[in-house]
Order: sequence, then structure tokens, then C-alpha cells
Amino acid sequence: MGKGLYFYEVDLAGTQGKSDKELLDLLKQNGTHSYKATIKVYGAKDGKADLTNLVATKDLDVNLNGLTTPAEVQKGVA
Repeated sequence: MGKGLYFYEVDLAGTQGKSDKELLDLLKQNGTHSYKATIKVYGAKDGKADLTNLVATKDLDVNLNGLTTPAEVQKGVA
């Protein structure tokens, strides 16, 4: 895929309306959690995503692990 020819969007079920810091805070709060995700790839027009040109979609499960402290890592490998 050529640089700047495509743009992608990832939608995580249960996180609608959240972005940036608000999304990161929600993911941290949820800890280890599985999400249904949809990846959408759009073609570009004038250097921006052309939302009328959906090239591909893919549904998948995303497993995110909660935060682990360095002490927990040391304990786990000891």
C-alpha cells in the first residue's frame, strides 16, 4: 500500500464517542478486556480520507492486557 493513498479507522465496540485521552483512560480503566473491532480502510482524495470510498473492512477480536507494574513482572518471572 502506497504512503498516503489509504487511511484506516478502527472501531472498538463499547468505546463509541471516545477518542484521544478519554479513550485511553477508558481502556486503562477496563484493564484486561476483549473487544470486537472493525477495521475500515478508505481510499484517499486530495490527501485526506475519502469516506465515500470504503476499500475494505475486517472484523476481529482485540485482546488488551491491563497495566502491569514492574514489581508484578518481577514476581511473575521469579
